[in-house]
Amino acid sequence: MNMELKSKLDEIKRLLNMLRDENFDVVKSQIIHTGITTPDCLKGVVSLIFDKAVAGHHLDCHLYARLCSALITELPSFPSHGGNDITFKGLLVKKVQDGFNYSGQILSARDQGTVRTIECRGMGDVCFLSALYHQNIVTEDFMNKTILKMCGLDRMPFGPGASSS
Repeated sequence: MNMELKSKLDEIKRLLNMLRDENFDVVKSQIIHTGITTPDCLKGVVSLIFDKAVAGHHLDCHLYARLCSALITELPSFPSHGGNDITFKGLLVKKVQDGFNYSGQILSARDQGTVRTIECRGMGDVCFLSALYHQNIVTEDFMNKTILKMCGLDRMPFGPGASSS
């Protein structure tokens, strides 16, 4: 990672650490004006926000989802070789999908500390996903499928489509 990118991401991380309801607009504006000028920087911003949202206090998930909602329209998109532009929303949705790819880790965890860490991370993921849904960033179908994937299920164990054996 080059020094300019590292410096920008360090600044954004510092700003995220300050994010509160009281200063939301100021911090959001400062993040927007840090100069996100490359796809790598945009990916870094998404990763920082995601990691902060799922690892932090679960009551703060709504703040990060609100920030994501604002950044979707404010941050630049970048052309990609595959035809679809690289956007904040696209990277965020991909990060959420990838971030939930740990079903089965609890079963393979060897100690209680590891199990507890994974369980807390799972709670943060679900809270953040729910907050993204409430901001209309992800759909209900996406949310349901992602949570099922996290639980290691391929369909709902109850409701429509469930077997009644």
